[in-house]
Amino acid sequence: MKLFWTKEQSWLDRWDAFIFENSRGHYAQLSNWIRSYETYGFDYNFLILTQEDKIVGGCGIVIAKFSFFRFNILNCGPILMQEYENQIEYIFEEIFLFSKKSKACYLQINLPFSEESSSINKYTLSKISSNSLFYTGKEGVLFKYVISVNGFRWINLEGTQPYLEAFSKYNSNTKRNVKKSLTNDLIFSIQSDSVSLKEAYSIIENNAKTQGYTVRSYESFKDYLQILLDKKYALLACCFKENEMVGCLIQFDSGKRFSYIMGGIKRDLGDLKIGHFLHDQMVRLSIQRGYLDYDISVGGSLGVLQFKKGFGSHHQTFMKTRYWIIRPTTFKVFLLFEKYIRPYKKQISILLHYLKLLNKKQ
Repeated sequence: MKLFWTKEQSWLDRWDAFIFENSRGHYAQLSNWIRSYETYGFDYNFLILTQEDKIVGGCGIVIAKFSFFRFNILNCGPILMQEYENQIEYIFEEIFLFSKKSKACYLQINLPFSEESSSINKYTLSKISSNSLFYTGKEGVLFKYVISVNGFRWINLEGTQPYLEAFSKYNSNTKRNVKKSLTNDLIFSIQSDSVSLKEAYSIIENNAKTQGYTVRSYESFKDYLQILLDKKYALLACCFKENEMVGCLIQFDSGKRFSYIMGGIKRDLGDLKIGHFLHDQMVRLSIQRGYLDYDISVGGSLGVLQFKKGFGSHHQTFMKTRYWIIRPTTFKVFLLFEKYIRPYKKQISILLHYLKLLNKKQ
């Protein structure tokens, strides 16, 4: 058995294939999702566990750094095949050693493990020792510049008649809206070209602007998304009416399931129930692919969460994220610094992106 750190593309390609094929794989561990934080000047590294040259586990970490501050963030990992779960402490030890050697002031781990007993645990670690190094950390998130995913929100698709059984669990309002959407001449289509991606993302950005929330800019995210689409680890689900794109969902395809990431609809065409139509179509597509669940995702406003609950979804949370302050003095300085930069988080992220582009041109 071999455990090693790498950034070599050949190993990252093999890692992505492992995440795609293994039911425990999570989109947040795909290499291009982790590498997308390069936009902000962050770095990354991957810890790979192999048995006879076959990947059986590991994790990718985002290395958030600026000035002399360094933060190691592990989101939705480590990922381990069930028969190799006994190696998790070995991986934790290596992560802690790496963090100390690299002079990180802070380590944060969002572990894909749920204490809730459920069939969904086929997608997560099944156990963790009460004496695990994980429990030496404190609960919470003190570094909030890398997204942590708090579990899954599942729509179950098992059964002898999976769509009918899934539809029967929609609430009455969702059933009515899905049926209405099917009378509005909407067309569901999967796209992957750069022109469609740009058009779809403009809908997403416009929704964010009008509804008062933030998303990554298209310029900072497009290259990573396009690679994921080209490699079939992401899917752009679009809704058309009279040849006009009127809605879209960006989905990740990993761990034998689709996971909804972001989406948007045009709201100036009347109430066509586009959102209901798109997610219902993703339920149908998931069944066609032989997937047993659809992850409609955990985030959103109260209204968005009510919308997702309408599909009979269930939120299964991970254990609370834990952190370790490795260099206390450095971290205290960061907290003082962060107090003043927090109101300008969006502007700083844009600045970091353009500084990186400038450095590439020089």
